[in-house]
Amino acid sequence: MVTTAMGLQKSGMPPSGMFETVVEVDPGIVATIFRPEPIGMIQHPVLVFGMGACSNDSTSSGGVFSEMLHEMASHGILVIVDATVGGSGAASTNGSAAGLTKAMDWAEAENERPCSKYYHKLNTKKFATSGQSCGGMNAITTAADPRVAVALPFNSGNFSRDTALYAKLHAPMAIVNSGPEDIAYENGKADFEAIDTIPIMFANYEFNSSFAHNAGFTNQDNSGVFGVLAIAWLNWWLFDDMGPTGKGYFVGDSCGVCSTEWDIQWKMKPM
Repeated sequence: MVTTAMGLQKSGMPPSGMFETVVEVDPGIVATIFRPEPIGMIQHPVLVFGMGACSNDSTSSGGVFSEMLHEMASHGILVIVDATVGGSGAASTNGSAAGLTKAMDWAEAENERPCSKYYHKLNTKKFATSGQSCGGMNAITTAADPRVAVALPFNSGNFSRDTALYAKLHAPMAIVNSGPEDIAYENGKADFEAIDTIPIMFANYEFNSSFAHNAGFTNQDNSGVFGVLAIAWLNWWLFDDMGPTGKGYFVGDSCGVCSTEWDIQWKMKPM
C-alpha cells in the first residue's frame, strides 16, 4: 500500500516541468518519494537525496527542501529522499551514504518487480546522487558507486580530503554552495581543488546572509536560482540535453549561466 506523505505539499508557483508531482511513502523502503505523475511517459532517471544534518525527518526545517524536490520530480525524475515523514530528526544510519545506496538498490528491484508501478519504467542506467550539507557529503561518497551518472551536492564539502574516495569517482559532479558566507564553502572549495579525475564544477551564488548555508532553498519558490541551475545540470547528464536547458546553460559562448551572478569554476570542463 502506498500512502500520500503529508507536510511536503508544494506552495507558491507550480514546478516548471511538464509533470505533476506526487509525494508518498512506500512500505518497501524507509524513505520519502517525490515522483512525477503519470509514471511511464518516459524512462525516469532516479535521484537519491540526503537531508541536511543527515536528518531522518523529511519535513525537518519546515520541509524547505521540498521546493527543490518537487521541481526535480516535475522534470520526470524519480526522487528518493533518505528520510521519512515525522522521523526523529536526529542523524542516524537512515541519514547516511548507506541509505542512498539502499535507495538505488530499491529502485533497481522495483524496476524489475512485475507488480510494481515502476516496472520497466525507470532508467536505472541514470542514477543521480544529491543532498544538502551533511546529506551532500553522503552524496559525494555515493558518487563512487558505479551506477551513479552524475552528482549534485549542495552547501557541502568534506571536512578532510579523502584521496581513496576521489580515486573512485567517475561521474561529473557539481558542488553548489552559497559563497564565502556559507559554512561549507571552504570544505567544498577544498574538495573541488583536490578532485582532478572527473569533470567537476564549483558553483557559488553569494547570498551574503547569516542563512547562506541554506539560502538557496529557504523561501525560494522552486528553489530559485539553485533550482534553475540544478535542473539544467540534471537535464544535461540524465537526459542528454545538449541545448540551452542542459549543457548549453553551462558551456558555450552564449551559456545561460554566463549572464547571471553565479561564480562558476571548472576542472576538466567538457567542451
